Amino acid sequence: MAHNLELDRNGKASFASTEKAWHNLGTIVDGAMTSEEAIKLANLDYTVELAPATFSIGKVQGIVIPDKFATFRTDKNMPLGVVGNKYTIVQNREAFGFFDSIVGADLAMFETAGVLGQGERIFVSAKMPDVIRIAGTDDISEVYVLLTSSHDGSGSVIAAVTPVRVVCQNTLNAALKNTISRVAIRHTTNAGKKLENAHKLLGISQKYVEQVNEMFNSLATKSISDARVLELVENLFKSEKEDSSRIKNIREA
Repeated sequence: MAHNLELDRNGKASFASTEKAWHNLGTIVDGAMTSEEAIKLANLDYTVELAPATFSIGKVQGIVIPDKFATFRTDKNMPLGVVGNKYTIVQNREAFGFFDSIVGADLAMFETAGVLGQGERIFVSAKMPDVIRIAGTDDISEVYVLLTSSHDGSGSVIAAVTPVRVVCQNTLNAALKNTISRVAIRHTTNAGKKLENAHKLLGISQKYVEQVNEMFNSLATKSISDARVLELVENLFKSEKEDSSRIKNIREA
């Protein structure tokens, strides 16, 4: 499953969105969601705890691994990963607190939310009020604030701003590769405090979007001749041989 969304026994996905996604899964809502709505509709209302990590050798059962713990979902008693003794769990509701710190609690602002795998990773996104638009055209790029967290020790809590709307594993990967700005917070004892302060990212990103808008619109007013394009191609591939088929194909395109 390329989407990697959690599915229940009836095939219902732990995903909620204001628009239908490519995979046609989850719950579609009319308008932005509050944090409580997103948590319930995307089945994010579970908690994660730690238990001593153990293993067995033959008939010897329950040998404790020093300084290692297993993370598990308390609603299903399902193990999610193995972590070190300094690992601190960031519960799903705590992750939503990042957005509350931006605009206040209980506001309808969430666009998508979902659970990946067996619950080892979650994501939630909200659309920013600003867009990147080329003046006089319908060329628009939406901008989203994304937060994703893991419960298996595989990564940090990441708050990011991205033009990619996250609806599954693949789009999450794409969003993290195409961030306008991002903050990574390790699962340590001060993770909660750092998460609260990460909202400063939004102010930085709003300025960035304004600057990108100015830059794109400035570029849109410029024109370039065919001769200049060919010159640019020559410079880009000047290390290639003169009779290179690559340059020839570009020239004739």
